[in-house]
Amino acid sequence: MRAQRGFTLVELLIVVAILGIVAAIAVPRIFQMLERARQKRTMADMRTLALAINSYASDHAFVPQVIGTATGLRPYLEPTYLKVLPVRDGWRRDLFYQGSGLDYTVLSYGADGVAQSGPYVGPTTHYDADIALVNGVFMQWPEGVQVR
Repeated sequence: MRAQRGFTLVELLIVVAILGIVAAIAVPRIFQMLERARQKRTMADMRTLALAINSYASDHAFVPQVIGTATGLRPYLEPTYLKVLPVRDGWRRDLFYQGSGLDYTVLSYGADGVAQSGPYVGPTTHYDADIALVNGVFMQWPEGVQVR
């Protein structure tokens, strides 16, 4: 008599079902971790930008007088204060900057790329919420479990 080799169809279906269940659990978590990493990268880049702006203000007694994207800061900050200026957020969209006198604001419009209407409220739990840094202090930032 000949020995049987290989797997039966039922065994293969069970393995595929188990892999499907594991994938259904893991894939959403992977996307959440990617969004969280984009938020953290954006905050780190905004802090770096704020340090360069504060150094510029210490030397010149005012911040760069620019309104628009952070790209407009390049003539003021590169290469003296930063070798490479971070001008995009974690979602690869432009960071926004507004400076006047000694006050400045750096903004990322979050995952959706749309400016928020209304005041900044401190910690947020939405990936789409703006991340706002005003005069070196985060006025709105992601914290805790985030939702879409």
